Amino acid sequence: MRFQVLVDRSERVNKCTILPLAGHKDLDIVRYNRGQPLAALTGQLLLHPEGMPLDVWRSGADQGPAVVSLSAVDCTWKRLHTVLSFIAKPLPTLVGIPQGFVTAYPRRNKLDRDPDSGLATIEAVFIAAAMLGHWDLTLLSRYAFAAEFLRLNQSTFEHYKAAPTLWPFAIN
Repeated sequence: MRFQVLVDRSERVNKCTILPLAGHKDLDIVRYNRGQPLAALTGQLLLHPEGMPLDVWRSGADQGPAVVSLSAVDCTWKRLHTVLSFIAKPLPTLVGIPQGFVTAYPRRNKLDRDPDSGLATIEAVFIAAAMLGHWDLTLLSRYAFAAEFLRLNQSTFEHYKAAPTLWPFAIN
């Protein structure tokens, strides 16, 4: 499965969960400048907080061919609409992460403006891939909170039948 993730050029590698994966064989990181037009996304699906939850989408009768590519935008939730407005249309089908998954990323919000829940971008990409039948631990190989993320979400992955049958397993 191929992944395309748009990341703001001002994003710092020590705060970003995607940039440490530069060079991953299945991941295309596209750096963008705020306010500049962007080419069309290459994924068949686009992760979006308002998209149809993947468990519902997956159970739909008219999904078409198997999904082999997924796009995501790495930015704060409050800037997502603006970033999407600069991407060439049409956008891929919007899909979201089903209820129940939690982040392991330590949130530091001094102004209390974030939604009550949310995921690090790499967590969302990993969940989406797993929901689509692609359990790929290499996506978490550079994520400092990978083991905790998997521990916190083990029962949720199992609930959605999106995990291998053997737990635990090693993070590379």
